[in-house]
Amino acid sequence: MTLRRNCRVVHVVGVGVNVPADIAEALLWVRPNPTTCLADFNRDGTLDTFDYLDFVSAFADGSASADFNHDSVVDFFDDLDFVQAFSAGC
Repeated sequence: MTLRRNCRVVHVVGVGVNVPADIAEALLWVRPNPTTCLADFNRDGTLDTFDYLDFVSAFADGSASADFNHDSVVDFFDDLDFVQAFSAGC
């Protein structure tokens, strides 16, 4: 099993055995990294207008970095989640 962190998420990757089906399966868990400020979009250590503008730009471009809720889709819910995190502050 491997544990990887970046500023926004923690990835846990490994292999498990599905006993009833008698097959090996790949496992992936992705969770927000609780030690960081998720709304600090540009990861400069400061929550400010530039984070908001950078997110809006990434969202408008459909960039994968704008997938704020990590559901593999860039959509309205990412925008809502980012605005909520930004409003809550760090």
